[in-house]
Amino acid sequence: MQALTQVLVQTAGAISNGSATDPASVTDATIAIFDVGYPSAPGEIDISSGSPVVADYNVLQLVRGVASGELPVVTTELQVSRIKRVLKRAYRAAAAQVTTISSVPAVPTAGGVYTIRIGHTAHQQEYPHKLKSYDFRYAAGGTLDLDDIRAVINADASRIVNGTGTTTLILTAIATGEPFDVALDDLFIGSTEVLTASPDGGSGTYAQVLELEKNVKGTVAEYYVNDQILGPRPGDSFTFPPRTFAVSGELYAMYTIEYQNNFDESINRSFGHQEIILAIDADITNESEFEDFFAAILTTV
Repeated sequence: MQALTQVLVQTAGAISNGSATDPASVTDATIAIFDVGYPSAPGEIDISSGSPVVADYNVLQLVRGVASGELPVVTTELQVSRIKRVLKRAYRAAAAQVTTISSVPAVPTAGGVYTIRIGHTAHQQEYPHKLKSYDFRYAAGGTLDLDDIRAVINADASRIVNGTGTTTLILTAIATGEPFDVALDDLFIGSTEVLTASPDGGSGTYAQVLELEKNVKGTVAEYYVNDQILGPRPGDSFTFPPRTFAVSGELYAMYTIEYQNNFDESINRSFGHQEIILAIDADITNESEFEDFFAAILTTV
């Protein structure tokens, strides 16, 4: 089993591109790869200066620089021989589902009730109340006005889609990554329903990285009080905001470093490996140097 132990987020600058001599001097918002100093002198490894001789490094440490006066984020010391692999998950923006309804009959059946039902695909059985139903009744000689349909849908404060279009009815999910179904009643004879954009939750989104940071750092703590009669006992639990670095609106390439713990696995197999995730902002340009460095590391172990 693997345990996610730390998440480091780089939001600016270049990866390990400096000459810091201690974690406190690492440039704010950047991630530095440190040679811990066995046997060479400790310091940041500048991966941009040609090809670092990876054979010189026995123990590494990853540091996320912070503003002056704050404590940097520092991983455990990583013996190079125990780094098993580095996995990359490329960033991908989240996308909303779009469904287009065409060939809506212009002249409705007099007195007929035209019903459109829209619901989240995954929730219709578990949460039937989330199924949205919109009814439209027309008198003789009326026309099926798409503007009316769009206006009714968009006026619903709890809607799950927005209605747009001119000669068609275009339904776009409000939440990215959430699939929805559309059902038209029998009066919509000849209408066609086409999925024009598939939902996609994305990869390396702000929400995903933020959730990882919170999960690792936690948001709940308990304290103990020392009662003079009863002795130590649990006190109240309280929440506190964890220190997070993900920036809203950004996308991140996700690197997972799998590292074998330094203990006898024949005795304790609960967590044979630990994982450290590095989230690298999509705007950072020396990502390939970082990949080359760890590729060289892995060919030597």
